[in-house]
Amino acid sequence: MYGLDKSTLSVAVKRLVNRGLVAPRKLRDDRRFHGLSLTTDGETVLTAVTTVIADQERRMEAALSAGEREILMTALRRIAGTLT
Repeated sequence: MYGLDKSTLSVAVKRLVNRGLVAPRKLRDDRRFHGLSLTTDGETVLTAVTTVIADQERRMEAALSAGEREILMTALRRIAGTLT
């Protein structure tokens, strides 16, 4: 889905579980798979991080004119296109 291989994703999930940010749970319909849910601590971290990111995005947007943002986004899309 996000271009992560299974081993990379597995390590990332394990770290989140170990930090108490997500909780695994077996899925009723398919016992081979586990679902993940945010814990209370995970929700707290998500809220804090979302606030920081929104503030950073506002500051970055204010630093560029609409035309400059469009040029930047075009360049970033072109770069991203070469990486996939």
